[in-house]
Amino acid sequence: MKTFDCKRNATKSGVRAESGLVPEPAREVRVAARTVETEEGLKERSRNSMQAAKEASRRVCTACAASNKLETTLLNLSLTRPNTLVHTVTERLREAIVTAEVKLGEPVSEEKLAAAFGVSRTPVREALNLLQLQGLVEIAPQRGSFVFRPTQEDIADLCEYRISMEMTVIPLCAKNDHPATLAALKACLKKMETALAEDDGLAYATLDDELHQLFFRHCGNKYFQDAYALIAGRISALRNNLTKDYRADHTVSMEEHRQIVQLFAAREFDGIGTVLHGHIGRTEENFMRALENGVF
Repeated sequence: MKTFDCKRNATKSGVRAESGLVPEPAREVRVAARTVETEEGLKERSRNSMQAAKEASRRVCTACAASNKLETTLLNLSLTRPNTLVHTVTERLREAIVTAEVKLGEPVSEEKLAAAFGVSRTPVREALNLLQLQGLVEIAPQRGSFVFRPTQEDIADLCEYRISMEMTVIPLCAKNDHPATLAALKACLKKMETALAEDDGLAYATLDDELHQLFFRHCGNKYFQDAYALIAGRISALRNNLTKDYRADHTVSMEEHRQIVQLFAAREFDGIGTVLHGHIGRTEENFMRALENGVF
């Protein structure tokens, strides 16, 4: 009986094994394994989704940055596009101030200038704002716009600035472009001799200004050129107003310019400094005298 029972039990166990049925503990292990696999799959899918979201966000940010860059570029292009009408009005009015067609301290009415130029007041107003940046026009609220009129302090500071700037760039001209600078100086000096012989004071004053600007034009440093451009108009206006209304003897000035050119040819910068201090110092005295006499 015991043998029969064992065989039957063994047969039953075999049937369970062949049918795929397993004891309860084994089933729990498999269920747990499948659960772990499912959790790992969910985590993997979650990681993939997060990575895809990050990549999509990065692409959107890149596209936005490119779009913003394009918009900024287009905006800058529109802002820097030149207004030819404003430029024309600015340059003509600047010329009138620098050549003493318009006197220092004289009012410059937007309405009258607009009528004279045959334009609206808008380009005239913009031109006056630009000339204010160059120090050629003073705009007073509730009073209007005026051609600049220097004080004694302005004249002293301006002449001191000139000496410092010219003594800085002259050695640069000798270093970077000595032959061309010297040739340009000699050509300008020759024209000054002609203007002096013909007693053409305005032409002489213009060429005087030109000779000094040659040092900046040939120095090879755009920052010095830009810095001098900020005061060049005021210097020219002062010189031309002085020449127009205050007769001066240019003989001494002519000799000083000859010495400056000769010393530059020999690269004697200390000698140039001595002459330049006396030359600009005497110009300062003439400006001060003209200011006291009401010429400016």
